Amino acid sequence: KDGKGGVRLYPNPNRGSFTVAGITSPEVHVEIINAVGQVVYRDRATQLTGELTIKAQLTQGIYLIKLQENNNQKQTLKFTVAE
Repeated sequence: KDGKGGVRLYPNPNRGSFTVAGITSPEVHVEIINAVGQVVYRDRATQLTGELTIKAQLTQGIYLIKLQENNNQKQTLKFTVAE
């Protein structure tokens, strides 16, 4: 699924392990939110070169990933975790 500014998440659906590509900042704050609004994963990644690989223990369902880059650019992408 593509977000604004060319940020994309693949594969989608996935099993909790996926890549976010198109990040333009070397640092990004990440939150993954489940269908009932709970933050189930939070991280700050640094020294990025355009891609971020996430390996999270997530159960089957639909999630949002919120990215806030160092340059204050914000992205929200929806993805599905399948078993």
